[in-house]
This record gives sequence, structure tokens and C-alpha cells, in this order.
Amino acid sequence: MNEAFAELLAIVAKKHGVMAEGIYRDMELAIEDAMQSTDPEAQRMWAEKCHIKEKSQPTGFK
Repeated sequence: MNEAFAELLAIVAKKHGVMAEGIYRDMELAIEDAMQSTDPEAQRMWAEKCHIKEKSQPTGFK
């Protein structure tokens, strides 16, 4: 995880009174759910824009 992303997580965590690790895990779960979507538009997005074929981490997007 790069420093800028870690700082962003810390800011969001502080604002919401939670741990940064929890936010990161929630992001991982959201990515997993989205990647398993059967929605054709979601599948197109994963295939065309993100070029991700397997489980990713929140910082894996370019």
C-alpha cells in the first residue's frame, strides 16, 4: 500500500471513528462482490477498464 493511500484511509477512518484496517477490508469485500456480479455492465467494466482477472486489492486499480 502506498503512503498516499494509507493517509487517505487514516483520514476516512478518523472521520468515521473506525480503524483504517476495517475500511480497507470493507473495500476488499466490495471489490470481491463487484467482481462476482452477473450484471452485464459490471462484467464489461471489469473486462474492459480494469483488466483484472483475479481477486484484487483496493490499491490494485490503475
